[in-house]
Amino acid sequence: MKKILILYYSQSGQQLNILQTLARPFISAGHKVHFEEIQPQEKFPFPWSAFDFFNAFPETFGQKPLALKSPSAQASDAYDLVILGHIIHSEGEKHGKELLRKSYAALRPGGKLLIGEYVPNDARTGPAMPLLFGLNMLLQTEVGAVFTLREYRDWLKGEGFHKVVTVPVPPPSTVIIATK
Repeated sequence: MKKILILYYSQSGQQLNILQTLARPFISAGHKVHFEEIQPQEKFPFPWSAFDFFNAFPETFGQKPLALKSPSAQASDAYDLVILGHIIHSEGEKHGKELLRKSYAALRPGGKLLIGEYVPNDARTGPAMPLLFGLNMLLQTEVGAVFTLREYRDWLKGEGFHKVVTVPVPPPSTVIIATK
């Protein structure tokens, strides 16, 4: 039996439903899957009223960090697989590297980290979707960005991962797998 940690954030709850569908084959095969939601101490309402949206918008637009709840004790177990799905781009380089460091710590030796992200080529000339998404991050956040495969490889190796590969998936996402 393998142990899998899936970190996610969802305001509406829909992300959990998607991830549960993704994890269904692992659960059916008898693996233990722990879903760990990254939660602000003060939850945003959903659905948003116009007042709530515009009341929260200045802090969101300015990327003022929210206080987060502490992760559960289960998030510190030794896992065979940790999944970071489209989280790093909104965290920026500093906090993105921190997520990689914490993921490394949560993995058992030989465990794998799976990252799903929009990744431009190393020259940052394409593909179009990651470049447009990067522009969106530039315009709407203080620290968010898209990062190249070369950057991910350097960061992951800097944290101690020894094997970094990509897995072919349909565009626009890229899947990176790093082994501890």
